[in-house]
Amino acid sequence: MRYIKLLLLITLNFLPAFSYAAFDDISPGVRPSSIGGAFTALSDDANAIFYNPAGLYRLKNNELTASYGKFYWGLTDGSNIANSDILYVNPFGKYGAVGMGIYSLSLDSLYSERIIMFSYGLRIVPKLGFGATMKSLTHVFGSDEYTENAIDDTGNALGMTDDVFAAGKSKSKLSSDIGLFYRPESRYNLGFVIQNINSPSVGLIETDTVEKTLRAGFSYSPRTSNLVLEMISKINNTDFIAGFEKYFSKRIFALRGGMVFGSKELRRLSLGFGIKKSIYKIDYALLYPLTGINNTYGTHKLAFSVVFGPVPGIEQLSMEFPPEEEELTGEGAVIVDKIITEDDKNSAGLLVKVSQDLYRKGMYQKSLENINKALEYNPTNQGAQLLKKKLSPIAIMFPEETGDEKISKIMRKGLTAYFDNNPVLAVNAIRYATELAPEKTSLNQLFELITKEFPGYAAQEESISGLTLVSRKLQQALENIYNGKYVQAITECKTVLELEEDNIVALMRLGSAYWAMGDFDKAKSVWREALRYDPRNVQIREFLRAETSEPKVEQLQGKPLIRKYNVQKGDTPQKISERFYGNKTSWSKIYEANKDRLPNRWSIPYGQELIIP
Repeated sequence: MRYIKLLLLITLNFLPAFSYAAFDDISPGVRPSSIGGAFTALSDDANAIFYNPAGLYRLKNNELTASYGKFYWGLTDGSNIANSDILYVNPFGKYGAVGMGIYSLSLDSLYSERIIMFSYGLRIVPKLGFGATMKSLTHVFGSDEYTENAIDDTGNALGMTDDVFAAGKSKSKLSSDIGLFYRPESRYNLGFVIQNINSPSVGLIETDTVEKTLRAGFSYSPRTSNLVLEMISKINNTDFIAGFEKYFSKRIFALRGGMVFGSKELRRLSLGFGIKKSIYKIDYALLYPLTGINNTYGTHKLAFSVVFGPVPGIEQLSMEFPPEEEELTGEGAVIVDKIITEDDKNSAGLLVKVSQDLYRKGMYQKSLENINKALEYNPTNQGAQLLKKKLSPIAIMFPEETGDEKISKIMRKGLTAYFDNNPVLAVNAIRYATELAPEKTSLNQLFELITKEFPGYAAQEESISGLTLVSRKLQQALENIYNGKYVQAITECKTVLELEEDNIVALMRLGSAYWAMGDFDKAKSVWREALRYDPRNVQIREFLRAETSEPKVEQLQGKPLIRKYNVQKGDTPQKISERFYGNKTSWSKIYEANKDRLPNRWSIPYGQELIIP
């Protein structure tokens, strides 16, 4: 009976390679296979489930991949060794990414393997990710005349099932992988994985161990290329892999290749290509053994993928590197390979305007889509290039922010200012948003991104615990009015009104500052605007009925109002008296309050600061 087992093991192990045991495929996946299987330090698509689940945190979009492969096409005995898989990844922003997949390998009806995988990857600190995969491994043998009619050591048929299969023809065990993914620089990645940590045995009656595997990889990604190196270590066996991936035509087409060198005289060449258009990808790989099995057409694999998403409303991770550095290795690299016509330029210009309208409405993902279309028409449009740099991380963090809530409105103002290159409003608005919703880490990440863009402006304002930016500005405005610093008070109020145009307190104090300066018409105009937002406000109505001689401002903890005025060209004592008291006879009151700073009762030098009692 042991001969049946021996026959099966020889068949299964000899055909795929020299000594490949159960669940030891030749580089699963298609894109990874085409670069030799050196994917541990790349892991930027759904194939990370196979190679390094830690890399899943880098995925921004949902991805569904299905592949099929035929091993050693053209075997003389007609054997059909094939594999297939279906993989799905769903990113959840700062909460990591979840992946799942089903993989199968079969040799006609004689033998099959199935793996069901559940993966999770998370960025634990900036530039460092951790991931784990749980796997269910199932080992199944088929039925034929030999398995059902055992043969003894003398070669005689016994008319009974071989004892190898007496307890069944399948075995299932659980296994697991863990991995790390580290990005020391924007173009360099390191990956480390331990696969099959528990080394389960899937043998039916004897030990058939799925070996623990250590993988360490390095990748370098200059602009539109990926260069990869990897070492795979098992007991008494070490493989080295080198591979490359080069993109062309705005990353629509990719050419790939790789070489595997093993300690057991393994030599294998890999070639492949990929095509990406819109949300669809097609990948092909050819694996050709240079030693071992000869006279075949190699192993051929084909995959089809769909990329979509991301999930709306999910708080995204902050960028690990500045946008311009990320773009060197991302989809945004500009490669001009077309003649740009005037129609192309006009179409691009119109799409940029559409994009601007969309981001002002808070539709950042759609805005980015239109910018990408604009760059397809005219890759040299610098405005579109700059806008894409800004939009790309924002669209990932906040695909859409169109709500009527206060926080949404503030965010839209800040981001519109950011895109329109208004640094003061951008910094103020996003700072205010973080103060209104401190629990939202995505807002803090957004603020970090914007302050990196405008560091000087961010440093001009210091946060005070317990007070929002608006509260601070309103308090400063009131104090400035009482201290006679009306211009500063006006500036503080206008800063608030940029953020909240209907802020009643800001409008009241702005009017008070104009009133104190003697610009009564301007003051009443501002108060009427406040009354439009709050028609029942009694204090505003009192302000509007006030005589010009009456100071109008809220009390500041019982502190008396100090009004100040700088003498203007053409001013006379009578004019100043009339401005503040409505008559020309109250100058003596002003003089008594300022006689220590005036040369005489009737001399008022230009620019002289006066206290108005």
